[in-house]
Formats: sequence, structure tokens, C-alpha cells
Amino acid sequence: MVKATKKSPRAKKKKPDAVTAFMALVAERGWRGTSLPDVAEAAGIPLDEFSRQYWTKTDLLIAFQRRIDEQVLADTGPPDEEESPRDRLFDILMRRFDALLPYKEALGRLGRDLPRDPLAALVWARGMKQAMTWILAAADTGGNGICRHFSTKGLIVVWLFAVRAWMSDDSPDMSKTMAALDKALARAESVAEIFQRSETTVAG
Repeated sequence: MVKATKKSPRAKKKKPDAVTAFMALVAERGWRGTSLPDVAEAAGIPLDEFSRQYWTKTDLLIAFQRRIDEQVLADTGPPDEEESPRDRLFDILMRRFDALLPYKEALGRLGRDLPRDPLAALVWARGMKQAMTWILAAADTGGNGICRHFSTKGLIVVWLFAVRAWMSDDSPDMSKTMAALDKALARAESVAEIFQRSETTVAG
């Protein structure tokens, strides 16, 4: 008599973490169409546990931004004095685009939806400012050049210029994005050089 073999139960599909689930829902439904209970359900987290960590949707926005910041900074090595600050900024900002790539559709929805929610837009803007502050610090190769004479607000302008190109860039190597970023950094470097010459003139 042949014994029937017991079929192994099908492995359960692992649910995404809360931040990943949140961004997936935003990509599908938009900012207003995404609710906290929906995110908790998608992530497989009981509501009582979920609510202890995420009280509002802006908490999830902050968590996402911090995740990207941590990933970019972790992948950034110590400054190399032989590398120009502009080249280092270029590399770090492109690394940020790499980190954001899986969330591109959700970011497009946020870009359209957040202007209709002033509080959420303010939270997002503060997170972006902090991200650019971290990037300037990570790119500083000794206090010279663009990193010294360029403000966080200036880098935000550079970033937004490149983001506009990135959102419509379907090339596998992000060539359109790289060209836009390089162009914006070149302009920023010219501004930094003007400030540097002005300081030298005043000091002299």
C-alpha cells in the first residue's frame, strides 16, 4: 500500500513593511485615497500596534524620508580629498535617485497631491531640507568649493531641477537625469565661485 504524501502548505507571501506598503498604496490611490487602516492591513500589522508608531500619514512620510536618507548616507564613504566637491555631490545625489527609483510612481502622485494638503507639504519640505543638509555635509571634502559657499536652499533648487528631468526619464542609465543634474551643479558651482571671489576681495 502506497502512503499518500502530505502536501506541504504553501508558503505565505511575506507582507511589506509599513513604509513600503504606504508608498505602494500612494502609487495606486494617491495621498488622499490612502488611509492608515489600509496601510496597516497591507502591512499585516494590528491597528493597536500600528497606531503606536504611526499616528498620522505624515508620520509615514517622515519615516520614508528618513529611510532614504539613511540608505544614501550608509552607501556614502568618507570624503576623498582628491575628489572635487562637485563630483562628490553628483555621485551622492545620483545615489539618492537610485534609492528613490522603486518609489518613482508614488513620488509622482505625492508631487501632484501634496500641494493640496499644506501641512503634509510642509512636512515633506522640511524633510527635503534636512536631506540636502546631510548631503552637503557628506560631500564636504575640506570646507572648500561648492559645499562651503552653497546653501541648503541652493542645493534644493539643484535637486528639484534634476527631479523634474528624472520624473520623465525612462532611460535605463538615467542619462537625462545625469545631464540635468550636471547642468544644475555647474550653475551652482559658478555661483559658489562668485561668492568665493567676493570673500577673497573683502578679506584682501
